[in-house]
Amino acid sequence: MGLMADHFFGWSPIGLLIGVVLGFAAGSLNIVRAVKSMQN
Repeated sequence: MGLMADHFFGWSPIGLLIGVVLGFAAGSLNIVRAVKSMQN
């Protein structure tokens, strides 16, 4: 998605960086949820 935004809007690496950050945040949240469900 970030690469497509870069291509359509002419943003250099901004869309890619935003996508990487959002992906990292989503992955981290899923790990936290998995650990919490294993503790119960």
